[in-house]
Amino acid sequence: MSQRPARADNVPPAPGAEPAKTPLASRYIWDGMARGSVVGMFVLLLFAALHWAQPVVMPVVLALVVGIVLTPVLIQAAKIGIPYWVTALILVLLIFSGLSYALVLLAGPIGEWIEKAPELSTVLREKLRFLDSPIAAFNDLRESITGKAAEGQGGPNIDLFPLLVQPVLSVLTPALGQSVIFFATLLFFLSGREALRIRFLKFWGERKARLGALQFLKDIETSLAGYFGVITAINFVLGVLLAAVAWLVGLPSPLVWGILGFLLNFLPYIGPAVTIVMLLAVGLMVFESLLHALIAPVFYLAASIVEGEVITPSLVGMRLALSPLLVFLAVAFWTLFWGPFGALLAVPLLIIGTIALSYAYPQNEVKLPD
Repeated sequence: MSQRPARADNVPPAPGAEPAKTPLASRYIWDGMARGSVVGMFVLLLFAALHWAQPVVMPVVLALVVGIVLTPVLIQAAKIGIPYWVTALILVLLIFSGLSYALVLLAGPIGEWIEKAPELSTVLREKLRFLDSPIAAFNDLRESITGKAAEGQGGPNIDLFPLLVQPVLSVLTPALGQSVIFFATLLFFLSGREALRIRFLKFWGERKARLGALQFLKDIETSLAGYFGVITAINFVLGVLLAAVAWLVGLPSPLVWGILGFLLNFLPYIGPAVTIVMLLAVGLMVFESLLHALIAPVFYLAASIVEGEVITPSLVGMRLALSPLLVFLAVAFWTLFWGPFGALLAVPLLIIGTIALSYAYPQNEVKLPD
């Protein structure tokens, strides 16, 4: 007579009885859930720590990304006998001087625009008076549905002051402490690049593993340098075009518009949106006609769409296979996480993550059926 299986409770089986066996598939599921829970808790704690330490971690990460992008310059200078620390010092001084000069040029015009920004609500109310009838109809419809009268009827009341000031100041005037951390990290990373690379390779024991780690670093350096090279060239052309259009339509300080178009376009989606809003706001304050004020924003909007949907994907796609959906989600996440500088770091971090996953989980090409 066969023995009865053990019960599912905590009562131990009878002497001589076979213990109950967990199905193999169920055991794999529970093991996977346990490991996934541990990994999930680690990821949550990691991002919580990164968010809490943003004032220090963010400029360090930005400096490391910029340092990786500048690595080809460092290598070429070393080939002609220039020490790393000399090249690093020159590069840091050039970056600091360029940013300082750009801030000096932008400070005056942006200060004037900020002073006039509170007047923008009145200007918009005057020039958008043709929207009074649609807004009044909408208010009547809402009143009939909710039974409550809408407040502030009689025309659009638009205040773009917070939208103009906060993004520009957060991008162009970072905290002094974060700037010091950024430049110091960049200088030490570039000057000690070879020593850091050797220490990283020592973590890998076997020769094959070290060669793989070396190729991993090379792929990251090549991909980031290629991406920023293409983006910088595109942004430069876009800035020149914007400066020319600003000069043709009569906007004040065309050079400032060119610099803003060049710098802000490094922030995917956010930078072009801020530039368009600023073009529209300044145009409404300067020009009498609404159509005249719309020329520059419409041009920049069209140029941004062509650049973002055609030019950049075609040029960057030659080097990197990045999904537009992943790029959008990465920009949205890192913008919420670290603000405008998070948007700047979103695509580089996505590139690094994609390369890391390709090395951690190599996949063989699969030929799909016709």
